[in-house]
Amino acid sequence: MTISGGVRHPNHASFIALAVLGLLVAQSCTDAPRGPSATAPLETVAAATAGEVLVGAGNIATCGGVDDEATANLLDAIPGTVVTLGDNAFPHGTLADYTNCYDPSWGRHKSRTYGVLGNHEYDTGNANGAFDYFGARAGPRDLGYYSFDLGAWHVIVLNDNIPFGPGSAQDQWLVGDLTANTKRCTLAMWHVPLFLSSNFDGYTVNDDRRSLWDRLYAARADVVLNGHVHHYERFAPMQPDGTRNDATGIREINVGTGGESLDEVTTVAIHPNSEVRGFTFGVLKVTLEDGGYAWEFVPVAGETFTDAGRGTCHGAAGENHAPAANPGGPYRSEGQVVFDGTGSYDPDGDALTYAWDFGDGTSSGGAQPSHTYTADGTYPVTLTVTDARGALSAPAQTTATIGNIPPTVDAGGDARTAPGFFTLHATFSDPGADDAPWSYDISWGDGFSTHGTTSSQSDAISVSHLYVVPGTYRVQVTVTDKDGGAGTDQIALTVTLTP
Repeated sequence: MTISGGVRHPNHASFIALAVLGLLVAQSCTDAPRGPSATAPLETVAAATAGEVLVGAGNIATCGGVDDEATANLLDAIPGTVVTLGDNAFPHGTLADYTNCYDPSWGRHKSRTYGVLGNHEYDTGNANGAFDYFGARAGPRDLGYYSFDLGAWHVIVLNDNIPFGPGSAQDQWLVGDLTANTKRCTLAMWHVPLFLSSNFDGYTVNDDRRSLWDRLYAARADVVLNGHVHHYERFAPMQPDGTRNDATGIREINVGTGGESLDEVTTVAIHPNSEVRGFTFGVLKVTLEDGGYAWEFVPVAGETFTDAGRGTCHGAAGENHAPAANPGGPYRSEGQVVFDGTGSYDPDGDALTYAWDFGDGTSSGGAQPSHTYTADGTYPVTLTVTDARGALSAPAQTTATIGNIPPTVDAGGDARTAPGFFTLHATFSDPGADDAPWSYDISWGDGFSTHGTTSSQSDAISVSHLYVVPGTYRVQVTVTDKDGGAGTDQIALTVTLTP
């Protein structure tokens, strides 16, 4: 079977390239790719125990560039399986571009990489460079769409450079693949996203990709990964029409940060459900768990932007899966503790009821209960949650330590002053409601000190001291509560004749 022709993104300079999503699986168990025609089985590696790891990015390599090497260095440290979300080797995705530009950096992870094809792979008309380079890891030649299982997940790779609309060969294959899927969680990826933000009016939705979303949404898919745009962007879960739907929506993440170039998005066309945007080279790491997933954007060395979170799978219709309890903590207080179990979740999105055991013979319900302990000590706290259909979580435990907590002191910032009187303004906070009065001691750094008391945390400690001799003095403030808990802070004070 041969499919010809290609679907192109609207002809705009900022959207010529798609992100290469490296699907990195170390210690993972993959089956042979299921494409529309027979292909050689992919290698099988050992199964991981804490979820399968998928990592990568798009718009990757260009000869003479250095940023693809920086992102490849990130892959060196992240075990898992790699996929490319298209536009992997610039400028035209030829075999020479792959050999000379892509292979020296990301190519060292070739044996664990799955290929997704972008529009640059089709600059030559047939993506032969990618098929020649990746072999079976890019799917059947001339087609480039296939699927495989990864732990509890079904992973689908589509090719939006050839016909994919309703009734096309690719669409018929997708329907059959989704129907045959037995996994509870589904992730799909291709090059050009349905939703995106940009600097150009009219580029927040690529409507022709909606048919892919229609199929995936009907099958309760969970995540879509794309590239093409030269930035990072994460969306809230949505329906194919762009309506936010936290219960059954698909989360789209665009990762065009593999190393070729970046385009910063201003405020011209920000999609209303866009939650995070970043303009830093890096890779997306997705941990595929049984019933959920966790994502983390890992920036290249020297950059600080990151994004992390987690979601749950929709699962097959009618299934009910046990929820997971998360009691937060550990907690520390002088008596009253406000617990937080909102990190608990249900894979099916069902409402939860909460059962707390506070470890002192008392219990309560609610997601964020308050409890007051009457004696100091460390207490084991256990949370169990139950979903709306009666499935019970495993008990999850944390601790609550009750005892005096010393005040936290802020002496202000370092300062400069001329010889004469200097006024110090210090503040403090103490979680103990009954810790008044507080005593304070100020060591001025010149052999003198000031002592006092206060009954209020809301009023600053304001004290003046005379400095005559220029120099740098270490001024230290110590606040002690009535139970003997003490907190300290200090500043450097420079006394100088010149400003």
